[in-house]
Amino acid sequence: MKNIFVLAAIIFIFQYCIEPKNPHLSLAPGIWRGVLQLNPEPKLSLKDEIERYEREKSRPINDIESDLPFLFEVKYKNEKPYIEIINAEERIKLEDVRVARNRSTAEDTVFIDFPIYDSHIRAILKEGILQGDWTVRSKINYSIPFTAKFGKDQRFDVLTKVPIMDMTGNWACIFDADTKNPYPAVGELKQSGNLLKGTFRTESGDYRYLDGTVNGNKFYLSCFDGAHAFLFYGKVTGDSLIGTFKSGKSIPSYFEGVKKEDAALTEADKLNKSTNIPVSFSFLDHNGNTKTLTDYTKDIKIIQIMGTWCPNCYDETKFITSYLNAHPDQKIDVIALACERYRDTLKSLASIKNYKNKMNMPYDILLASTSTEKAETSKQIPFIDTISSYPTMIVLDKENKIQFIHTGIDGPATSKYKEFVKDFEERITKILKSKI
Repeated sequence: MKNIFVLAAIIFIFQYCIEPKNPHLSLAPGIWRGVLQLNPEPKLSLKDEIERYEREKSRPINDIESDLPFLFEVKYKNEKPYIEIINAEERIKLEDVRVARNRSTAEDTVFIDFPIYDSHIRAILKEGILQGDWTVRSKINYSIPFTAKFGKDQRFDVLTKVPIMDMTGNWACIFDADTKNPYPAVGELKQSGNLLKGTFRTESGDYRYLDGTVNGNKFYLSCFDGAHAFLFYGKVTGDSLIGTFKSGKSIPSYFEGVKKEDAALTEADKLNKSTNIPVSFSFLDHNGNTKTLTDYTKDIKIIQIMGTWCPNCYDETKFITSYLNAHPDQKIDVIALACERYRDTLKSLASIKNYKNKMNMPYDILLASTSTEKAETSKQIPFIDTISSYPTMIVLDKENKIQFIHTGIDGPATSKYKEFVKDFEERITKILKSKI
């Protein structure tokens, strides 16, 4: 009973302290420049940083780039605001945008929800400036300071210098180059004057739509989609580059690369293999019902190992959904096995149900794990050697034998996406024909 009174009091306070507001009066339509402050701690001076480096014998951490910029456009439909986040050729439409006024402080509050990725931005709005935080609800205490200014349409606020070279082309790169676990990547970059766009492909997926600039011998790229916040910066010398990569609040990663048009990665089919353990599972679906492999009886079964928090999985889910809708007569069962961040089963089930609804998925999504740690999730899916990437696609025939395993995805931001689509269609057609 006590909890009921507390809840009623909270609702009362919210209703009487916050009132809906005509957003046109404050949230102006047009382009805004947002910034995520990845390192909100005050920076040391160079002198203090050198002294710390000599004292602690650790590598210098003083870097001038800690702000991740992105652009978004505020639009209106029937007097209701919505937002489109801009990353190169991609626009992400967010319809859950609310503006209200706090009666006690007379401040306008803006709430922007990313329903697919379970995150949101909450900010105070004053005189064309937003100031608040981006919060990922599925991560513990994960918020990053956020600001935005109306009318700013330059992604990176740097002085414009003539580029010393054209970075257009492929770059063979090594990320985490200064650690014990470096990994390969291929940079696919396109430059037009000072503008730079592209992505980095890795064996576990790509960094999606990167947008930025070239300034003299320095380059800057960023991407923000509500799930990941990516910031790349570095410099070019001849046909070589060095740089730093930041992903949200993670420790910065050093990378290096050389220009190489035939740069390549290990083929996606060669990264994972079957353990010869019969394919079997028993997991709860998005409605809380137990499902096993025997519930699926069509000629082909596609097992999609994924997470609702994962942008590369989002790209694969969109592709699979589109393919199924375009081929309704093909006898294909798709089962998504979700590995979620919430340790709480009920919260994880709520996440996958929301994801299925928002993505209009015509196939089941089951909760395989309440962890995203690959060593832990691999135990739940023992019929392949390891979970090395989200997503991973496992294709079975009618006898539930593994026909192929496709690790990661070259998404629509890459030059390899059309090749991925063509290869998938040809393989599925071949398996279906073999059963006629």
